[in-house]
Amino acid sequence: MSPVLATAPAEEVANKEPEVQIRPSPDYLLRKRLLWPLDLPAYLVYLVAAPIGVTATYIETNDVVPKVVDLLANDARTFFVYPSVRGASGNGLGYGIGLIHKDLFHRRYLLNANGFVFGWSDSMANLLLASPRVQKENDVAFTIKANWLKNSDDDFYGIGNDSLQSNLAEFSIYTIRAGGDVTYRFLPHLSISPHLNFLAAKTEPKTGGDDPSVEDLFAASDLAGFEEELAHLDVGATLAHDTRDQRGAPEKGGLRRFTYRRFQGLDQGGFDFNQYEVELRQFFRLFKPRRVLALRNAWVFQHADGADAIPFYRLAHLDFNHVLRGFKRGRFRDQNSVLFNAEYRYIIWDYIDATLFVDTGKVFADIDEFDLDDLQYSYGGGLRFRTKNDFLLRFQLGYGGEDIVVSFSFTQAI
Repeated sequence: MSPVLATAPAEEVANKEPEVQIRPSPDYLLRKRLLWPLDLPAYLVYLVAAPIGVTATYIETNDVVPKVVDLLANDARTFFVYPSVRGASGNGLGYGIGLIHKDLFHRRYLLNANGFVFGWSDSMANLLLASPRVQKENDVAFTIKANWLKNSDDDFYGIGNDSLQSNLAEFSIYTIRAGGDVTYRFLPHLSISPHLNFLAAKTEPKTGGDDPSVEDLFAASDLAGFEEELAHLDVGATLAHDTRDQRGAPEKGGLRRFTYRRFQGLDQGGFDFNQYEVELRQFFRLFKPRRVLALRNAWVFQHADGADAIPFYRLAHLDFNHVLRGFKRGRFRDQNSVLFNAEYRYIIWDYIDATLFVDTGKVFADIDEFDLDDLQYSYGGGLRFRTKNDFLLRFQLGYGGEDIVVSFSFTQAI
């Protein structure tokens, strides 16, 4: 008698899914083990940024942004009017309003204007008109800018890399800047941008407040141009080599540029000088999108004509605005400066990146005596708010051994 073989019903056999085993490649496992420290900052910042992320998710799922945009923008989404806040440690908060038109004249021209009030007496206003950026089909572009600033308590700590935090003094300054540039792309990734700007500034003693006025603490030799109305033409050009994959939120490529500026005095003598700027930026994607290492090196060299002097408020700066982010406004000033920046960026949510950074640099008086001793260091972290391809806003905390500096800005640091 033949043996009877038990078999599953044909229906069960047909519905049974085959077992599939997926084995990660050895290269993948090795890379995952070696790179796991890069994920640690993301987990740590995730805990801090969780309320922001939850809020962002709620905003996205409930179409809050389109509803707000309906109130602030036109139907074509080319014109916006918006409230704005600006500030950092040492500056105080500024509140204002701005407007953007992205398709002026129906030819993709950009108009951007904003104004801020700081406290009861200080104010700032900015205006920018720009043609479409240089692209493959557009080899020439221009930008026109104007700026007004009234600051009754700008900071000055003295000149030199060894200036003391305890020597903080203040002065009042009023500035006007107007001009523009034209960019011509003559080779792939290579462009030249001649510029012409009119600058006017007036400085006065600080009145009131807890900190002394600059003339009470520093010699007149440290305060070139103080209590004078000075006007300059800033004439020069920038040569740039730009291979970034995108301007707003680059992940690959770099930017190399050299700028020459001639500050020629108008209706006054003794304050003419030249300025040379060198900047190198490079961006590396670390195996995943939006995990980026950004590196930057920047130099500023100033040279006065003969016995002329450089106005003390136009000396090369290193502070949180000039990317030594652990130091307050105006902390280090001299005729020359060097700066190195390293920033690690990684995704937290769709529209939020976190950052960790280290900055180091120094100011110095004489190129012949330059060395890398006594560099100033700062480190910190923060959040970057962005769209898919563009940067929107950054919030950062920096520390350089003196105070924790809190800042937020609509411009990128690197």
